[in-house]
Amino acid sequence: MLAILALLAAADPGAALTAAPSVEPLTAPDDTKGLRATFLVGAPPELVLETLWDVKRFRQIFPDIEALEVLAERPGSVDARFTVDAVLAKVSYTLRRDLDREARSVRWTAIAGDLKHVHGSWQVAPTD
Repeated sequence: MLAILALLAAADPGAALTAAPSVEPLTAPDDTKGLRATFLVGAPPELVLETLWDVKRFRQIFPDIEALEVLAERPGSVDARFTVDAVLAKVSYTLRRDLDREARSVRWTAIAGDLKHVHGSWQVAPTD
Protein backbone atom coordinates (compact mmCIF):
# COMPACT_ATOMS: atom_id res chain seq x y z
CA MET A 1 0.00 0.00 0.00
CA LEU A 2 2.95 2.32 0.49
CA ALA A 3 3.54 2.12 -3.27
CA ILE A 4 0.06 3.53 -3.81
CA LEU A 5 0.87 6.33 -1.44
CA ALA A 6 4.02 7.08 -3.45
CA LEU A 7 1.94 7.24 -6.62
CA LEU A 8 -0.56 9.53 -4.91
CA ALA A 9 2.26 11.76 -3.77
CA ALA A 10 3.45 12.00 -7.37
CA ALA A 11 -0.08 12.95 -8.49
CA ASP A 12 -0.65 15.27 -5.54
CA PRO A 13 2.48 16.46 -3.68
CA GLY A 14 0.32 17.10 -0.60
CA ALA A 15 -0.71 13.43 -0.38
CA ALA A 16 0.88 11.58 2.49
CA LEU A 17 0.29 8.77 4.94
CA THR A 18 -1.00 10.70 7.94
CA ALA A 19 -0.94 7.89 10.51
CA ALA A 20 0.54 4.43 10.89
CA PRO A 21 -1.57 1.78 9.14
CA SER A 22 -3.82 -0.33 11.32
CA VAL A 23 -3.71 -4.03 10.37
CA GLU A 24 -5.88 -6.80 11.78
CA PRO A 25 -6.42 -10.47 10.82
CA LEU A 26 -9.66 -11.26 9.03
CA THR A 27 -11.50 -14.47 8.14
CA ALA A 28 -13.95 -14.26 5.25
CA PRO A 29 -17.29 -16.13 5.33
CA ASP A 30 -15.71 -18.91 3.20
CA ASP A 31 -12.91 -19.32 5.83
CA THR A 32 -10.31 -17.60 3.64
CA LYS A 33 -7.72 -15.92 5.87
CA GLY A 34 -6.72 -12.38 5.11
CA LEU A 35 -6.03 -8.94 6.52
CA ARG A 36 -7.91 -5.72 6.95
CA ALA A 37 -5.68 -2.68 6.74
CA THR A 38 -6.75 0.89 7.36
CA PHE A 39 -4.72 3.83 6.09
CA LEU A 40 -5.21 7.54 6.49
CA VAL A 41 -3.99 9.35 3.39
CA GLY A 42 -3.73 13.10 3.04
CA ALA A 43 -5.33 13.23 -0.42
CA PRO A 44 -8.82 13.82 -1.79
CA PRO A 45 -10.93 10.62 -1.74
CA GLU A 46 -11.58 10.91 -5.49
CA LEU A 47 -7.83 10.89 -6.23
CA VAL A 48 -7.30 7.86 -3.98
CA LEU A 49 -10.21 6.00 -5.64
CA GLU A 50 -8.98 6.78 -9.17
CA THR A 51 -5.47 5.61 -8.26
CA LEU A 52 -6.81 2.32 -6.87
CA TRP A 53 -9.01 1.85 -9.95
CA ASP A 54 -6.30 2.47 -12.59
CA VAL A 55 -5.19 -1.13 -13.19
CA LYS A 56 -3.06 -0.09 -16.17
CA ARG A 57 -0.67 1.69 -13.77
CA PHE A 58 -0.38 -1.21 -11.31
CA ARG A 59 3.05 -2.30 -12.58
CA GLN A 60 4.31 1.16 -11.56
CA ILE A 61 2.69 0.80 -8.14
CA PHE A 62 3.38 -2.86 -7.32
CA PRO A 63 6.90 -3.97 -8.35
CA ASP A 64 6.17 -7.71 -7.90
CA ILE A 65 3.78 -7.70 -10.86
CA GLU A 66 5.83 -9.05 -13.74
CA ALA A 67 3.07 -8.91 -16.34
CA LEU A 68 -0.40 -7.46 -16.54
CA GLU A 69 -2.88 -7.85 -19.37
CA VAL A 70 -6.30 -6.22 -19.52
CA LEU A 71 -8.62 -8.88 -20.98
CA ALA A 72 -11.95 -7.04 -20.92
CA GLU A 73 -13.19 -3.57 -20.03
CA ARG A 74 -16.78 -2.60 -19.33
CA PRO A 75 -18.13 0.52 -17.66
CA GLY A 76 -17.27 0.03 -13.99
CA SER A 77 -15.63 -3.37 -14.48
CA VAL A 78 -12.36 -4.74 -15.82
CA ASP A 79 -10.88 -8.23 -16.10
CA ALA A 80 -7.09 -8.29 -15.83
CA ARG A 81 -4.56 -11.13 -15.81
CA PHE A 82 -1.63 -10.70 -13.43
CA THR A 83 1.64 -12.63 -13.31
CA VAL A 84 3.34 -12.11 -9.97
CA ASP A 85 6.65 -13.21 -8.50
CA ALA A 86 5.38 -14.47 -5.15
CA VAL A 87 8.91 -15.35 -3.89
CA LEU A 88 8.31 -19.12 -3.64
CA ALA A 89 6.64 -19.39 -7.04
CA LYS A 90 5.50 -17.39 -10.01
CA VAL A 91 1.69 -17.25 -10.10
CA SER A 92 -0.79 -16.09 -12.69
CA TYR A 93 -4.39 -15.19 -11.99
CA THR A 94 -7.23 -13.19 -13.51
CA LEU A 95 -9.23 -10.78 -11.39
CA ARG A 96 -12.56 -9.20 -12.12
CA ARG A 97 -12.41 -5.71 -10.62
CA ASP A 98 -15.60 -3.72 -10.10
CA LEU A 99 -15.82 -0.01 -9.36
CA ASP A 100 -18.68 1.57 -7.42
CA ARG A 101 -18.09 5.31 -7.56
CA GLU A 102 -21.05 6.13 -5.29
CA ALA A 103 -19.81 3.76 -2.58
CA ARG A 104 -16.18 4.78 -3.31
CA SER A 105 -15.12 1.15 -3.52
CA VAL A 106 -13.16 -1.21 -5.74
CA ARG A 107 -13.90 -4.92 -5.30
CA TRP A 108 -12.12 -7.84 -6.90
CA THR A 109 -12.46 -11.59 -7.16
CA ALA A 110 -10.46 -14.28 -8.97
CA ILE A 111 -12.16 -15.66 -12.09
CA ALA A 112 -9.26 -17.82 -13.35
CA GLY A 113 -5.67 -18.80 -12.64
CA ASP A 114 -3.36 -20.43 -10.12
CA LEU A 115 -4.99 -18.91 -7.03
CA LYS A 116 -8.49 -20.03 -6.13
CA HIS A 117 -9.40 -17.72 -3.27
CA VAL A 118 -8.52 -14.19 -4.22
CA HIS A 119 -11.05 -11.57 -3.34
CA GLY A 120 -11.08 -8.29 -1.54
CA SER A 121 -11.88 -4.64 -1.76
CA TRP A 122 -10.71 -1.13 -1.13
CA GLN A 123 -13.14 1.27 0.49
CA VAL A 124 -12.29 4.97 0.30
CA ALA A 125 -13.93 7.30 2.79
CA PRO A 126 -13.35 10.94 3.66
CA THR A 127 -12.26 11.75 7.21
CA ASP A 128 -12.06 14.84 9.32
